Amino acid sequence: MDKFHDSINLPHLSKKQLDERHKLAQSGLQGIMKMPLELFMEIASHVHPGDLISLIRTTKFFRTLLLVRSSAPVWKRSLSSVRGLPPCPTGMMEPQYAALMFSEHCTICGTQEGTGMPDPYLRVRLCPTCRDTELTEWDIQHGLLRNSVPFSQHTRPSGHSRYGPLGYRLRTEKEETKRREKELNRNSDLAELVLWARQRHADWYIRSGEGDVLLEYIVLAAEPYSRVSEDLKTERRTQIYERLKTRGWNENYFNFWKRNLQTIQNWRSLVEVPEPLTEQAWADMLPTLEKLLEGNCRWVDQYEEHYGWDWNRFKMEELLRTFKEDMDLYQPIVDVLQQSLAKSEPLDDIKKGPAFRAPFPDMLTACHWGSIVCIYKQATSSEYVERRFNEVRDKISQKLSEWRTNGESQLVKQYTASFTEVARLSLNTVLTVRGSTDSTRHLSDNARFLLRADTVLMRNDSEDTEMYDKYGPTRKSYHYPDIPDLQNYPYLNDVVWGRGPEYCTPPDNNERELQPYVRHFGKETVVKTLLRELDIPDVAHIELEYMGKVFVCGRCTLGEAMEWNEIVEHYYLTSMVWVGDGFVHYALKTKHPVIFQNTHDLELCTSAEPLVCIRNDTCVPLNPITGCLICHWINHFQNCTFGSMEGMRKHMLKMYDVTESVQGLHFVTEPYLSDMLEAIDGHLGDKRDWEKKWDAYHDARSAVDEAGA
Repeated sequence: MDKFHDSINLPHLSKKQLDERHKLAQSGLQGIMKMPLELFMEIASHVHPGDLISLIRTTKFFRTLLLVRSSAPVWKRSLSSVRGLPPCPTGMMEPQYAALMFSEHCTICGTQEGTGMPDPYLRVRLCPTCRDTELTEWDIQHGLLRNSVPFSQHTRPSGHSRYGPLGYRLRTEKEETKRREKELNRNSDLAELVLWARQRHADWYIRSGEGDVLLEYIVLAAEPYSRVSEDLKTERRTQIYERLKTRGWNENYFNFWKRNLQTIQNWRSLVEVPEPLTEQAWADMLPTLEKLLEGNCRWVDQYEEHYGWDWNRFKMEELLRTFKEDMDLYQPIVDVLQQSLAKSEPLDDIKKGPAFRAPFPDMLTACHWGSIVCIYKQATSSEYVERRFNEVRDKISQKLSEWRTNGESQLVKQYTASFTEVARLSLNTVLTVRGSTDSTRHLSDNARFLLRADTVLMRNDSEDTEMYDKYGPTRKSYHYPDIPDLQNYPYLNDVVWGRGPEYCTPPDNNERELQPYVRHFGKETVVKTLLRELDIPDVAHIELEYMGKVFVCGRCTLGEAMEWNEIVEHYYLTSMVWVGDGFVHYALKTKHPVIFQNTHDLELCTSAEPLVCIRNDTCVPLNPITGCLICHWINHFQNCTFGSMEGMRKHMLKMYDVTESVQGLHFVTEPYLSDMLEAIDGHLGDKRDWEKKWDAYHDARSAVDEAGA
């Protein structure tokens, strides 16, 4: 909840002021606090959102009560009661939205002094001090990061001049974007950089559109409303627009919503008036209208020239984005998974929907489909773009289906290349989500096979490896459709910059891009074994991924909950490192060998512990009273601690075949245990000292055995 709390900070008051305020609140709210919970929540849902924000600022009781997941319907109902208020913007929670629109506190510092109107694009409400410290100029962006950070004309520093920049953005958002860009460039992760940049553009595009809607509400909310007046406004606006078009004005110049508030109000004072348009009124307003349009024309043209503001391109991208969503065959799977959302989590801990989308090509591939480039370059208006796109939509749909089918067929062929003929003919294409095949029946056999959890891909080139300290490289695994070359966002940047059909990827490019992806036999073996243990052999990988940290290794002492990919990696890496007791000999240089039982051996059927189990709560170990010294000196098992001596003795027998454990040699208690938990030597000494002690102990035992013989 901390993230949300930051967005509704209390103003900076002295301790005395806070104490007085607290006493007043307590005395006036005692009756409400004694009210039955169900009755209170019902009443709260009819309260204005601004009053709810004020209420949660009064006491910790109301703050806690109204900021949990179960209170979300209260906020939604309260917000829906405000006439004309747009839906909660993407990426915001309802309490944050209410604070933005109806609280007079600065979003950053919490003060009320001089706080301005809510900024619909930056989604903040700033005081004069924070406007000067938290805003930075919106500078030109080219390439991948064009249109990636929200900007606004409506919130400006105190020293802004009319000749200043076209907009401002939040310093924190700019810095975070730069930090992430440097991180990806430093890691030379081009694929991840491209995906991140496209997602930033998508977020910016959505946020910009939602900002337009919010700004319109903010302006309209200050004006009186009636159905008759709205009809008169619509009729007058339509007539004015038609007359202006006959005088040669492009409709793009009629959009003033991105301009400053004064310019918007000047335009609306002429166009949005609930009066019939007479010839005399038209003659009187025309010079002012055209003067405003000339200024807006220069502004829009400058925008297009320097910042890539292209209305037709945005319209095409919007159509492609909607088309991509409409053609997402995996949405039924997402819907089933989201039905299980917990209803008692804090609002800022709500589990996000799974990032699971059907494959979509890059625009240099798709630009051939349905003459997308020609439509864009020949467009004279956004209406033309939409009309022509709808004419070729069926053709694009067919091409997309063929592209997906070809990609699926290629991946299945490459994956099954090592299968026997019988295995290829009897390919298992059953795919379950929440134990049912209902949400996957409509998919092709190849798609269902690729989406299974036990279909694990890797790249067979030498570039894609991960390093695990001294254990060497291991191949990174992939699960369909989460493959960089198959997940693209409709972004026409390459087309805009002139890289049109002559630079488009050839038809067989997708085949070449997918060529390296083959079967990951090692992780496939691990996955199949774990799924048999859980009795869900046909489950979709996305379901396991969506379950989060609930998978517990039954062979580890701590029983720490992991995500699905983590526990697969856990068993895979263990099987690589522990070949017999080879790693122990590598880690410990002792004359007398340390007997080690590999409890993570997938073929070890005699163990009573399961390989994996599912727990819905995070596993918290008991307070440790003892720790295994052998595990401590084997780096892979540093934190092997126990809450009882009985647990320690069982561990010694199972792992090291030790029937009589000796304190100081096999295990430790305090104060040595603290050093073990903190991974420092301290009282423990170094590993070489322990190895000498181990050999001395076994030398003595050997001498006793020989004397007895």
